[in-house]
Amino acid sequence: MDSQIAVQIPTILPKQSISLNFMPLNEMYKITTKSDNNWGIAGYQVPKRYFDHIKTIQDRIFEEMRVKGKFEKSMKKVTKRGCYLDDEFKLHKITPGPQKYDVSYKWSNPAEIESGKKNLKIQRKILILMKQQIIQNEIQFQEQENII
Repeated sequence: MDSQIAVQIPTILPKQSISLNFMPLNEMYKITTKSDNNWGIAGYQVPKRYFDHIKTIQDRIFEEMRVKGKFEKSMKKVTKRGCYLDDEFKLHKITPGPQKYDVSYKWSNPAEIESGKKNLKIQRKILILMKQQIIQNEIQFQEQENII
């Protein structure tokens, strides 16, 4: 009988490896339910889990808060979220407003300021005369075109 079973087993796996990996169901059940003291593979040690003390304290506090039904505010100062306008406010607190500047021209005499005002009046009159002359030239040009 053994020879017939050996023939049915694929030739890729040797007969010994199948018998070593085979585990009865009752042993599997004992290992999964951990009912046996020697559960798992011999020589295998479970790696230690990372234990965070701060996280466990926080979890305990959160659990107490959940049971009480109220959450307490943190005593830590919360940083204020910024906006681009906050920088503008800081900048404008430092710099003076437009009404604070002295507008008087210290580098010029009052006589020069008056002469500049007179020059502006003269320049305006010249501009008005130039516009009138340009308009008259256009009218003359149109009359000449109509004649021809």
